[in-house]
Amino acid sequence: MCSWGYNRDREDIQMERGQSYRAVKMIENMGTYWCSIFVVAPGYPNITGSTLTVEGNSVTLTCTSSGGNPVPTVYWYRNNQLVDDTQTTTNGVTTNTYTLVADKSHNLAVFECQVDNSVLQNTLSTTWYLQVYTVPNQPTLNGSQTLLPGTTYQWTCISTGGNPSPAMTLRVGNSQFSTGITQTSVLKSDKTYTVTSTLSWAPSISNNGQTLYCDVKHPETRGNNLQTVSLQLIVNAAPSYIRIVPAGVVVNEGQGFTLTCEADGYPAPTYNWYHNDVMIHEGAILTISNSLWTEHDGLILCKATSTKGSRQTWEDVDVQHIPVSTVTQTSISQTVGSPVRLSCDTRANPSATAWQWFYNGNSLSSTSKVLVVVMNSASEAGAYTCRAINGIGTSSDITFNVDIVSGTGSGPDAAIVVEDSSRLSTGEIVAIILAILFVLLLCLVVCCCCKGYCASLCGGKKKQVTPQVEHKRVEIPVYNEEPDESVIYRHKIEIPKFYENPEPSVRKTRFKKYGVYRRHSVEFEISKSKVLKLEDIKQIELARDNAYITPTGTRQQYYLPDIEYTYDEAEERRRRRRRRRKKNKRDQDEQMRDHKLNEPDSNIIVCKRAPAILAPESQLTSTP
Repeated sequence: MCSWGYNRDREDIQMERGQSYRAVKMIENMGTYWCSIFVVAPGYPNITGSTLTVEGNSVTLTCTSSGGNPVPTVYWYRNNQLVDDTQTTTNGVTTNTYTLVADKSHNLAVFECQVDNSVLQNTLSTTWYLQVYTVPNQPTLNGSQTLLPGTTYQWTCISTGGNPSPAMTLRVGNSQFSTGITQTSVLKSDKTYTVTSTLSWAPSISNNGQTLYCDVKHPETRGNNLQTVSLQLIVNAAPSYIRIVPAGVVVNEGQGFTLTCEADGYPAPTYNWYHNDVMIHEGAILTISNSLWTEHDGLILCKATSTKGSRQTWEDVDVQHIPVSTVTQTSISQTVGSPVRLSCDTRANPSATAWQWFYNGNSLSSTSKVLVVVMNSASEAGAYTCRAINGIGTSSDITFNVDIVSGTGSGPDAAIVVEDSSRLSTGEIVAIILAILFVLLLCLVVCCCCKGYCASLCGGKKKQVTPQVEHKRVEIPVYNEEPDESVIYRHKIEIPKFYENPEPSVRKTRFKKYGVYRRHSVEFEISKSKVLKLEDIKQIELARDNAYITPTGTRQQYYLPDIEYTYDEAEERRRRRRRRRKKNKRDQDEQMRDHKLNEPDSNIIVCKRAPAILAPESQLTSTP
């Protein structure tokens, strides 16, 4: 490219830049002509194309550069290696188009477009990154197919070659596992991922025949289309449950019914049907077209058996039927004047509710189960027939042939005595007697458990009572003038014996003013007693408070054996004075009470001693 110009009359005239001057024009304008050439750098390269694709798809990358004088070169490089150097220039724009089929090697590879001409000191370049998604390979599922219920097994599902990392799930049927799964994802050197899922699971018998699935989801390359691999599970086990359907079968005799036995377990069990311990059918379905109460009423058992074990169940079939005679004696011979008792005994389901009686074909008025005929004459002999009726129908005729030895009478109707069926039967009477005996036994047990009051009835021993020896009279000495008389009320109180401590006494240290003494308990008994009143109880409580307190602060009681204490004469005198005051007060109270009595009491015993208040052992006090 150049700029043209000419000289005319020694003046330079600038032509338009880039205009070609024709030879014809040059002849008409004589002069000097010249051409100037201009050098221009190319424009910065611009890349267009896809940045994301799937392995196997075609990808086109276009690099363009505008301008440039001389015309620039536009080249494609991948990872610094020239891959395309073809270009075209149109209207001053230079273009290089690079087309490739994407594979794993193109994932995240660096594509570079370089532009250069003689004007540039350094080439102009632009980079381009392409991400290639790779479809995962078909997954594999490894693990056991023949299983035992309750045993934990492991299955492994592996997916390789996927980019990005695929999602993997495991399921049985339509139930997806949420626990017992460990999963890892590892990026390989070819920039693809290997995903491994391990399932730990203990199947049950209900999983027999189900399918374990491993699903791989890769929406980047497959959309919603899953890659799935599966294993058929076989759980070998004895039947864990068994049932018979329908339940509660009730049919009339002569009708049909069908029972189906259902059980689990693998291998599939075989079925056998039993009635009264006799096998009546083989197979899962029992069909009876004509039921008989003698053959089909009651429990029908189904037993499911496999190589791993067996299981059984039963169903109660209720076959209802008309009354059937159970009479064992139909011929009866009786003497004149001896009544004949005829019972229309039948077996029926449901039970018979009504009866009909006939004499020599003629209907009788009795509707009870039992008919009593007073055989007054020979004319009352003959054939007595009964029929039992229930909700299903009427029994066949049950005939009693009654013969009489001798006698006369006035006809059968006058001799009929209907036994009231409402009276208690023998079984009911026995049940009532047993109930009464049970109640008596229960009362006896309760009685024996209540504080031993009935121990002798229960065969146990009564509580042993320690025999008491004859009580002795105890006279407590007093230290004041004794009253003329005092009274002791009769009230027998058992006071235990007190014995001398056989252990040797240990002499304690004497003090300056106090002496150490040991008082030995004396065996004594009281033979007189009285009935205590409220005032006497108060006196007992007062006596309890009069326990002896030693100078060292020790509280001593009368009944304590082998007591050690210390005292001096002054303390002893004070103690005696207190005792006398209390005793005199008690005596005055008793004398005032005696004066109020109009007549002497036969229970009063005159004694020349101070009154002694009798009390239980726990209420006695000790005075040294």
